[in-house]
Amino acid sequence: MALKVVLHSNTPILLVRTRAPRGPLEEGVRSILVPLDGSPVAESILPHIKDLALATGLEVILLQVTVPIGYPSIGREVAEAEKHEKDVKKLNEARAAATQFYLGEREKELTSKGVKVKTVSLTGKPASEMILKYIEDNPIGLTALATHGFSGISKWAFGSVAIDILEGSTRPLLLLRPPLPSGKG
Repeated sequence: MALKVVLHSNTPILLVRTRAPRGPLEEGVRSILVPLDGSPVAESILPHIKDLALATGLEVILLQVTVPIGYPSIGREVAEAEKHEKDVKKLNEARAAATQFYLGEREKELTSKGVKVKTVSLTGKPASEMILKYIEDNPIGLTALATHGFSGISKWAFGSVAIDILEGSTRPLLLLRPPLPSGKG
């Protein structure tokens, strides 16, 4: 039911589970986790979070998961396979550096407006499992993210981190489905 509400609303929706969370949250709410993927849709949650963080004094944690690229080198000569592995390693290092740069730019934007910000870059897959593990292991009071609005066959084809977090987290969740570019939400 919550998913249907989120997928048909253009206003942020706060979802709170009835069962009590366990773990670091019990120590006190200290932060708002904002998973980003580099897209304008994901960033559409940031103005809402800026206002919330300024009103509450909570720290904002900007998190991005870089899914490593790996191509098998089966059937290649040893020298070719070694070169291939080096190329893949360089590519993954460049992607990790791009993630750090991206998060740093978003951090500058928010800190210039008075928000306390921390950035976290994780590498692994799938992204939703990495985010859920981070939520479980840290004192996250609220996770806030925008959803692309995939459901049904689109979710199966493209995946949806937001839906995975909605289904997998026991912590409060602020979800936003921004209006479609045509203005028809």
